[in-house]
Amino acid sequence: LLKFDARDVDEFNTAKDELAKLRAERTEMSSKLEKLQEEAKQLREEAARRPVESSQTVELQRNLAEAHSRIKQVTDLKALRDKKISELEEANAKRESQNKQLSDQ
Repeated sequence: LLKFDARDVDEFNTAKDELAKLRAERTEMSSKLEKLQEEAKQLREEAARRPVESSQTVELQRNLAEAHSRIKQVTDLKALRDKKISELEEANAKRESQNKQLSDQ
């Protein structure tokens, strides 16, 4: 049988703390993603709204490309973070189940 010890409690608490931190990070990244998407939308609208000189067009296109790049980076990071959160939640559920079984014995 599994033995319940202080190490399990420490690992469980560490996993809980990391999960809370990642959830807060998810909220922050979601906010950043929304902000970048809005920025990209505004840049597109601005480019379409007014006639601009060639140099301004090039600069706006570069800014738009950078915004798209940042959106992709944030989206990729968000996917990695969500995967880690899922793994931690599964590990947390498993530990809780094991701890419940041990405490029931």
